[in-house]
Amino acid sequence: MKNTSDEFDTAFLEERLNQILDIYAVERATPTKKQSSAAVLAVRLALRALVNELPEPGTVAFRAIVAAGDEFARRHGEHSGLSPIHHPASRSIPAPASANRRMVPTPPATTDYRTAERLGDTFAYVKALSEWLHNLPIVPGRTRRTSPIVWLIGGGLPTVFEDTFNKKFGNGRIGPGARFVKAVLSISGRRSPISEETIKTYRTEWLKAKNRV
Repeated sequence: MKNTSDEFDTAFLEERLNQILDIYAVERATPTKKQSSAAVLAVRLALRALVNELPEPGTVAFRAIVAAGDEFARRHGEHSGLSPIHHPASRSIPAPASANRRMVPTPPATTDYRTAERLGDTFAYVKALSEWLHNLPIVPGRTRRTSPIVWLIGGGLPTVFEDTFNKKFGNGRIGPGARFVKAVLSISGRRSPISEETIKTYRTEWLKAKNRV
């Protein structure tokens, strides 16, 4: 909504500027599709390599990992969300008479920390994540044709200027539009001092990108 009065509304200007600066902050923090694709590809390859190396239950490697997990749980506490199962020791039973009535040793009390269960779940999650990324159809990312700073200086702030003061921003290096942009950036603390030439360059770049849409 444009401000149609001869005198601009301070609250209107402040609200629009906050909106524009918030959008800029979000855009700046959002990677481009190219950056997102590269990051996802790196994770996808790492997961695929990991899945290929995951040991099957019952193998030497699997049992070794379970043993390490049990020892960790014994020292640092049970695995999150998994209550250990305690197996008490059985009573010793007499040996047959031929064994001179000696007691047959029985297994001591043991604790099942359910490490194998946690390990199996973890492997399943890793495999599922690998499948998700392998079948990912669209990689999210910035969709604007220009960088966030070009949009801010060349498009966002000029639009606020025109809506607020009912004047054309213009394309020159000097004038009220360029001074408005410099003042906003200075007050907001979002950017170091910027030249009129840069404002003109970004404005031209933004208009060209807008016209290509």
